[in-house]
Amino acid sequence: MFFKKMTETEIVNSKKGQELGFLSFAILLLINIIYYWFKEVELFSNFVILFAGLVIAFGYEFILNRMDRSRNKR
Repeated sequence: MFFKKMTETEIVNSKKGQELGFLSFAILLLINIIYYWFKEVELFSNFVILFAGLVIAFGYEFILNRMDRSRNKR
């Protein structure tokens, strides 16, 4: 009702964005843990890690969808 159906390419792009977002969460958390282990102070706040992962995931998906649309218009 409120949402349109995703095409196959949009589904693939969404999965790619989710994978990159998960990897960015994992890498940022690993960096934060290692830094905390040596300095006993957190490098990133939880808020920064959360929004960095979300921006990376949705941004990558958005970029991939735009690239596919521009290819299809040609």
